[in-house]
Amino acid sequence: MKRIRRWLAAALSAMAVLSVAGCGQKMIAGPLPAEGDLVLRVAWWTDGTLPVLPAEELDRALRRSEAHLQAVLSRKVRLDAPRPGDLQAEFDALVKPFGRLRFAYRLDPRQPLPEDQQRLVYARIMDLLRSEKFRPMLPSFSMDENSPDVRAILDTVTTQFGRAVDQLREKTPFWAGPYAADAVRDRRSVFAWSVVLGTVPVNGKPADLILTNDLLIFDSLTSLPPTALVTGGVVTGYTRLYPGVSIVSTLPFLSGDLSREERVAGLAWAITREVGGKLILMNEEDFHPGCVNAFWIPPLSDTGETPGPCERKHTPLDRRGLRTAYLADFIRGTALRGRPADAVRALEELRRLSPGDPVVEELQAMLDSAGRGEAR
Repeated sequence: MKRIRRWLAAALSAMAVLSVAGCGQKMIAGPLPAEGDLVLRVAWWTDGTLPVLPAEELDRALRRSEAHLQAVLSRKVRLDAPRPGDLQAEFDALVKPFGRLRFAYRLDPRQPLPEDQQRLVYARIMDLLRSEKFRPMLPSFSMDENSPDVRAILDTVTTQFGRAVDQLREKTPFWAGPYAADAVRDRRSVFAWSVVLGTVPVNGKPADLILTNDLLIFDSLTSLPPTALVTGGVVTGYTRLYPGVSIVSTLPFLSGDLSREERVAGLAWAITREVGGKLILMNEEDFHPGCVNAFWIPPLSDTGETPGPCERKHTPLDRRGLRTAYLADFIRGTALRGRPADAVRALEELRRLSPGDPVVEELQAMLDSAGRGEAR
């Protein structure tokens, strides 16, 4: 318990240095108002055959997260009473317009890591090493953060990542029977959530915060974050910055390794991290120990030591790039789903936001072609 308190204190003090200031350019609007009190809508989507967090503990975690957010942001943030829903039914409703989702190079914890996927993991680690975003993670693999032996890093991390995937499959009963179905796999997929939320308008999103009681797995091998390499792909949360939805999994906190108080404290911080650091402030993740997104996913991973104070400042994300990518995805998706008026309005916004971007003319041509097809 003391470890949790020290960890939360260090992480919250780190979060206090976050700033919504832009980098000398006009700020692109985020998904939520930048000032004033905020009331965020919360959904609680569950599968009744999986462990469910007691309602009293869920409420305590939300109230504690509100206190975190107010202390960090100096503004009131209220998390609404969670609206219940059936996890599979709610996810299926989001997926329905897409038909069957298809992804390439997707992590599947139901089976060992095949050779082609190992090569993709190698390439991803190499990308992270070049950007210096992965070296702070190396002590988690019993390696020196300053190790110069890149080949040893690649071999060690890939081997341990594959082992973590194997352990996940062995520890949990969620890969057999009905839990082996593609529909269930999709609802655990960060990549699937990203795709389906990419064509949800800001004013049509199901909630600002979606809590689920199933696993959440970052399964796009070409963009695995450093923390997911430590945990075999499991994450506690994911935020789709536009249209502005955070998803948090309560399942890791139901480990028998945690007391009730530790469970509430850990879940509250997971909510704070997604809602505060990402959804509201839209800041870049910093994976140094003690920083806002220091990984800690019981019982699947543990840093082994209490993180110290964060010495690095979080920098604002590229809002223009994120907004542009969302609008492009939204236009393609809504056009294919037979909502041309929505696509045209989004294209007008995209043209104002990034007038010289080649994707503007590409999307205009796509809409023109679709219009000619309808005319015939």
